Amino acid sequence: MAFLETPRFPVDLNYGSLGGPINSTDIVTTGNGVEYRNANWSRPLYRYNAKYNIKTRTQALEIYEFFLTSQGKLNGFRVKDIWDYTSATNGVDALARTDQTIGTGDNSETVFQMIKTYTQGANTQVRNIKKIVSGTQIIEVNSVLQTEGVDYTIDITTGIITFITTPPNTHVIKAGYEFDIPCRFDTDDLSDLAFLVNATAGADTDLVSFGDIPLVEIRI
Repeated sequence: MAFLETPRFPVDLNYGSLGGPINSTDIVTTGNGVEYRNANWSRPLYRYNAKYNIKTRTQALEIYEFFLTSQGKLNGFRVKDIWDYTSATNGVDALARTDQTIGTGDNSETVFQMIKTYTQGANTQVRNIKKIVSGTQIIEVNSVLQTEGVDYTIDITTGIITFITTPPNTHVIKAGYEFDIPCRFDTDDLSDLAFLVNATAGADTDLVSFGDIPLVEIRI
C-alpha cells in the first residue's frame, strides 16, 4: 500500500456531503442502572460519503480515475474537509500564527508535532495534524516570526517541525496552517456508477448517478 500526497482528492467535502467524526465507546450498565463508560479510541475517526458532491460528468470521471489509481481501499490520499481545514478555532477562518500552541521550549527539544486543540469548558481534545498544506504554515517562537529553512524545517507529510536552533526555556511555540485529512476509499466496489447521457457525447450536462462513495480517515 502507498499514500498519494498529490493530487488531493478532487472533491472538497462537506458542501452537501455527509461526514464527520465518529467515536467508539463501550457502555456497561449495572443492575441498578449505573453506567460505566470506556473510550476505545483516544480521538475520533473521520468518515465521509462523497457521492453528494458529484454534480457533473467531469467530477464523476475524476472520482472514477481516482478510484482506479487508488485501487479501491488499498492506497491513501489527502482530503480537504471544508468544515475544518485551518488552524483557526472555527476551522475555516484565515489562519494566523497565534492560532495554535504546539509546544514550549525547554533548552533541549527541537522537534514538535503540529496539533490542533478543541475546547469546550473544561474539556479539551488534542488532534495531531499530519498533512499540512504546503507553504501555508506560519510559525512563531516567543512572538517572533520564524523563517522556514533558516529557523526551522517542516515535513508536510507528518506535520513535524524541526528547529535549527533549540527554542529557549519557557519560549512558547505557536503556529497557523491549513491541513488535509489522510483518507482512503472504504469500498472496493464502484460498480453502480450510472450516466444519463444527453445529446452531446461527453457533455458536462450529462446526469451522473453514483452509489455511496465512502471515505474513512487513516490513522498515521
